[in-house]
Amino acid sequence: MRVKVTRNYQITIPAEIRRKVNLRLGDVVDVTYDEKTGEIRIKKILDSL
Repeated sequence: MRVKVTRNYQITIPAEIRRKVNLRLGDVVDVTYDEKTGEIRIKKILDSL
């Protein structure tokens, strides 16, 4: 699935993906970058801050 980066460097996680991971307002996600593959990964954190 492709999304566009806004001028503030934000992205919208598509509704289909949000439903699959049960992502809700206020949830915390971890964003990592894999140097080897060039992939950005977003993972929902189960324990909130």
